[in-house]
Amino acid sequence: MRVRPRVARQALVTAAITVAGLTLMAGAPPAQAAPGAPAVAARKAAAPIHCVRDLSRAGAPTTCYNSFTTAIAKATGGRVTDAPGDARVAMRDRRLLAKLNALPGAKIKPKLTAKATPKATPKAKAAARRAAVAPITILFQDRGFQGSTLTFTSDRGCTGSLGDVDYRRDHVDFKFGSFWAYRGCRLRLFEKPGWTGASTGFRGSMENVFDLRWPVRSLHWS
Repeated sequence: MRVRPRVARQALVTAAITVAGLTLMAGAPPAQAAPGAPAVAARKAAAPIHCVRDLSRAGAPTTCYNSFTTAIAKATGGRVTDAPGDARVAMRDRRLLAKLNALPGAKIKPKLTAKATPKATPKAKAAARRAAVAPITILFQDRGFQGSTLTFTSDRGCTGSLGDVDYRRDHVDFKFGSFWAYRGCRLRLFEKPGWTGASTGFRGSMENVFDLRWPVRSLHWS
């Protein structure tokens, strides 16, 4: 049977398109699947988290932030806002360390005489206390002062004597590999809750807590 020219041309075009399509499909690399939810969640979980806890206020909540810069700004009441975002870099910044150590705490007021100015209102006292809150210790998740952090703050620094305990923390649930103390404070680590078991002496810093080979479950500051 004779095929008319127009029909023949249409058949040739259709065959060419079909062959080209098969060639592209055979030569194209397989598409890569988008990362699933578990992979995304794992990456997010690996990102450092920086938390702050006030030791001078009973029942104070722990607040956490994605940035070390933000955590330090919150821990200092906005007085230090230029800390590096990376905790390890921040710990090499001598100017930052000097700023944190120089932050004043609340001063003990002298007794008022009969002619003295009336006592401050509760609102004024609360504002003064907030203005005095600053870091006394930063715990770092990893050795070498890096990783996620937990910053303990207080409205006062520590006394000059190591014969007393200025602050204490029991049932520590943050596993840390290093720490640095500020404002005249030294930290003592205990193996068990209730400040029992093996312990260290008071130290201003420790680059590798994991060398102790036992978990830290309670703390003393002096």
